[in-house]
Amino acid sequence: MTERVGWPGRRNNDVQVTTVARTDETLYRCCESLEYRVFVESGYVEENPDGRIAALDRYPHHVFLAALTGDRAFPPERRLSGVMRIITAPHARKMGPGLFPTLDHGSELRIDPEKLARIMRMDPRRFIDIATMAIPGENRDARTSTALITELMQRVWGMPPLRYALAAIDTVFYEKLKARDLPFADLGPSVLYWGSPSTATIGDSYRALRGVRRLVMAYYRVRGWARVIR
Repeated sequence: MTERVGWPGRRNNDVQVTTVARTDETLYRCCESLEYRVFVESGYVEENPDGRIAALDRYPHHVFLAALTGDRAFPPERRLSGVMRIITAPHARKMGPGLFPTLDHGSELRIDPEKLARIMRMDPRRFIDIATMAIPGENRDARTSTALITELMQRVWGMPPLRYALAAIDTVFYEKLKARDLPFADLGPSVLYWGSPSTATIGDSYRALRGVRRLVMAYYRVRGWARVIR
């Protein structure tokens, strides 16, 4: 996501979530392959000889969050149960084409023009784009998705100036997120996108804060800024 803060992998409900960059070639390729397999099986993309989603190659600043299950003491027995591709724009000074896929496909997603105009006036360094979240059918029991989303929010809290998350989310899953009071808001209606009803959304990490969670965010913010200025 960004190299300013070094985060160790953490566990959530027996699922370990860790960051995977291109430098970890073996695990990175496993993440790409899982992402591709889930999207092909879901009918979102067609099969191709490369075995990956080539349409995302234009966004070079990205990492995967990888959810791993199994005994950490025995790495060969650990299993990749889900991935989330996170795109950032760490060097951009103004919004524009080629930074975030959700905005680049704004016309297909029918993003509200006024909401889009407000976003285009904002600093892109405050945004990430959840370009994909791929979880195989056998792991869709909420543990993996909850672990990935929880990890994402904690990392955003600790990485100033990040605050917002863009995403085109499967509409059925999006309704479940809203029912759990997660801080996402519609940018447009539900439309057919990548072969599935989807909704363009924006998540605001600050809106997740109630009661003790405000203290948690403050802790991560201070910790993040401290590491930035070292």
